[in-house]
Amino acid sequence: MPNPSPARKTAPKKDGRWKSELPAGAIRSQLEDILASTEFIKSERLRRFLQLTVGWTLAGRAGQLKEYVLGRDVFDRGPSYDPRADSIVRVEARRLRTKLQRYYETHDSAPILIEFPQGSYIPVFRKKPTMSLASPSGPLPTTCIAVLPFVNLGPDADKDLLCEGITEAILHKLATIPDLQVVARTSVYRFQGKTGDVRKIGQILRAGTVVEGSVRKAGNQLRVSAMAVKTADGYSLWSGTFQRKVANVFAIQDEIASAVAHSLRLRLGSPAPKKIVNLEAYKLYLKGRHHWNADRLEAAIADFSRACSLFPDYAPPHAGLADAYSLLSFLGLARPSDVVPKARQAAMKALRLDPQMAAAHVSLGALTCWHDWNWDQGAKLLRTALELEPSSVMALTYYGAQFVNRRRYSEATILLEKAVNLDPLSVHTHWMLGWAYYLERKYDKAIDWLKRGLELSGGWRSRVLLGWVYLRKLKYTEAIEEFQKSLEEPGGNLAISGLGEAYGCSGKVRQARDILERLDALSRTTYVPATSLVYVYTGLGDWDRAFAWLEQGYREHSTGLSLLSNDERYDPVRSDPRFKSLLTRVGLV
Repeated sequence: MPNPSPARKTAPKKDGRWKSELPAGAIRSQLEDILASTEFIKSERLRRFLQLTVGWTLAGRAGQLKEYVLGRDVFDRGPSYDPRADSIVRVEARRLRTKLQRYYETHDSAPILIEFPQGSYIPVFRKKPTMSLASPSGPLPTTCIAVLPFVNLGPDADKDLLCEGITEAILHKLATIPDLQVVARTSVYRFQGKTGDVRKIGQILRAGTVVEGSVRKAGNQLRVSAMAVKTADGYSLWSGTFQRKVANVFAIQDEIASAVAHSLRLRLGSPAPKKIVNLEAYKLYLKGRHHWNADRLEAAIADFSRACSLFPDYAPPHAGLADAYSLLSFLGLARPSDVVPKARQAAMKALRLDPQMAAAHVSLGALTCWHDWNWDQGAKLLRTALELEPSSVMALTYYGAQFVNRRRYSEATILLEKAVNLDPLSVHTHWMLGWAYYLERKYDKAIDWLKRGLELSGGWRSRVLLGWVYLRKLKYTEAIEEFQKSLEEPGGNLAISGLGEAYGCSGKVRQARDILERLDALSRTTYVPATSLVYVYTGLGDWDRAFAWLEQGYREHSTGLSLLSNDERYDPVRSDPRFKSLLTRVGLV
């Protein structure tokens, strides 16, 4: 177990009442992770020991955690149990400390430490000290792994898709192992077509192990070479070469993922029985994912749809459709009533074909939260996705985001920081942390994360959100500048409404009303979310019209209504009965 740090511990008061320095929900989430780990999953008595002691401590009953009580309630010793004659509790407490030590040695990213001081059966909790997200240092654990894009060794551009597919499949298979932290696709693909020292690449990606490989196709034969390298010293952990027919590409992916896991003394779960997949449908799916990763959502939908038509029983393109249609709604790029039913249908189809598909659970969970406003059920679906694929950045960000909307910031930050660690070169993970800090009203932190993301690549979402942050800080000139930079981007209506809000807040009423006319004209040819007009009217202080458009947003299930609970722009009307009614109806009271 890591050495004690200066970080303050969270423990019960002497009278046993719970003193909160860490959120109880975050501690319970960490407890669930521990109980589901390989160290504890088969240790029924230690699981009961841990569950009872943590549960009673959080419930304010720590003062009752005596040796006699534990022997009776955990180890079934009965009312005649005598701790002086039977040392079962002391022996099992030592085993529990040892098991917890092993757990934390192999789960480096676990955010909260649960510890039992010597001579005590009362757990203490503290946030695990972490290295700076911006500048990691020291040795990186080999269980943090990055799968670099496999290299195409031939002139056939078609093999680039196969390389991409092999890379992503191995990445996703490894991501299902709870003991691994797998760097996300967005970050590893920054190294596509580049060569370099894997030790330096590992430091940039915060990965202790790097998997790299190559693909060569000759006729209908495929030759794939791969190796896993320890980034601390550049030594190979494993290498192998696989030669199969192109149609057997899925078997190669399984074999490589299993071999890499074995080299790290971990075990990949048994692969699901494979259906014979139409190779053309598979290539279309890969093309769709390529478009989706580049935010070309309409092109992604076209390729996913063609893949589904060619091979309806292939789950991944259905999950891809669910992702793409959902994102169109969430970003305000399409009317929810036009795309949400398609997203839901696609996600349900994917789950019927493959109930273990994490991505489909993510899409369904996100729709349940931000469209249906059923936050508890949505969180449950997102939690299931994380259990299926612990390194899924999409699951981490959506699961963290729903905590933000519900004002549970500590739990959200833990998840969103983990997402940044797994995808350190992604503008999206930086945007999510910036968004969380914006809604928590930690505006300087929000600016820092958004600017870090913009240094990685441009992005209209980051610029629009940066404009909102500047508005809350009353920096109107800077806000207007950010909105103007995003006017021609896909989310232009949000940038336009931001500009109108900035004009209204800064007293430029005529310019703000010009923006309202511009949005009205735009709405005749494309979808403009009701909340885009809400923001302008809030800037003008015209709350009656703002509420009228908020009601329209409620009717169309605008994602923007999820900001009602914590966005500072609504502070002037939080006591208004109309506002309270809306907050209740979207489940955020």
